[in-house]
Amino acid sequence: TDRMRMVAEPEATYEVHRQLSKDGLARVIKDLESQMKESAHQLEFERAALLRDEIRELKGLMVAQEVVERGARVE
Repeated sequence: TDRMRMVAEPEATYEVHRQLSKDGLARVIKDLESQMKESAHQLEFERAALLRDEIRELKGLMVAQEVVERGARVE
């Protein structure tokens, strides 16, 4: 359940501001991917899963930023 997940998984490593540049966001994602792989290697699967979810969210944010930037260039 969600309650068990909240208790079992640690808090997010990063709080990313929505105004972070594309390059900055890419660096954060790369760092999180390294942490995720290391966590899995250390058999810390709950932490690796949390990092995976965070990476997915950040990649979605990056795509949304690109769409907004493209829209601004078109107008």
